[in-house]
Amino acid sequence: MRWLLCTILFFLISLPIQAQTETTKEKKPGKEQKAEKEPKAEKDKPEKVKKEKPPKPVEVIPVISRPRENWVFKSELDGNGEFLVVALDKTLWLGYDTAHCAIYKGWSGLGVVKRENEKFTRAEGYPIIDQPPVEKIWKISRNGTMSYPKTEFRGYSIADNKVTLHYALVMDDGSQIGVEESPEFVLRKKADDNRIGLERSFRVVNAPEGTDVMLAVVGESMLFGGDIKTDGKFVEEVKHKRHFDWGSLYDFTGDLKLNNSEPVLLKMIFTINPETAARGK
Repeated sequence: MRWLLCTILFFLISLPIQAQTETTKEKKPGKEQKAEKEPKAEKDKPEKVKKEKPPKPVEVIPVISRPRENWVFKSELDGNGEFLVVALDKTLWLGYDTAHCAIYKGWSGLGVVKRENEKFTRAEGYPIIDQPPVEKIWKISRNGTMSYPKTEFRGYSIADNKVTLHYALVMDDGSQIGVEESPEFVLRKKADDNRIGLERSFRVVNAPEGTDVMLAVVGESMLFGGDIKTDGKFVEEVKHKRHFDWGSLYDFTGDLKLNNSEPVLLKMIFTINPETAARGK
């Protein structure tokens, strides 16, 4: 009996010692417990410098500020009869030939002036459009047959400080096609190309199916071939380049085909810049 008690006592004393010994043993790392390798330091690579592309010319419509309160009015010009004058900006004035529903003249400068001892009122400033009245500026193609309609000016309307001119193209059979034109001043901004321009929006009304309406367009003395462009289509487009000692200029002629279902834009950028235009020289 004494021997059994001694054996039990010895067993109880040895348990804590054995547990402490097992917890202090260090486990050797196996294959799965290998320390993770430290990432290699990346070599300093020189950053690539991106070359900045030169800015493209931007054509913007500035905040509309007309040069006078009554900026659409009728006036005699240069002794050639009465015209509708549209003063879009102090650097862009237009004279519309209402008999032919077309631009007769465009200029930059003082506007319309009648000086003492002068018989006629005239456009005072730097000329940028000079298109004498012609009979066949509007053309209509019906099922492949070309004709030249009579033109009637039906007045103008102003909304939100924008003007819209209303035309009627009268066919030989008496049928009519309506056209609405809205001109606006634009400015091309670029470091080395800062010039004024004109944007014209055309909308065709009540054109029969199979009918195409076209407008003869002339652009003179433009710096670049891309100074006249449209989201419509030119028919019989001709560009002529004239060379000078100091550079070259482009002349343009073409028939602008209008769209019967949506407006068509025509943009023209002129040689003159705003600073020269403001001087009117």
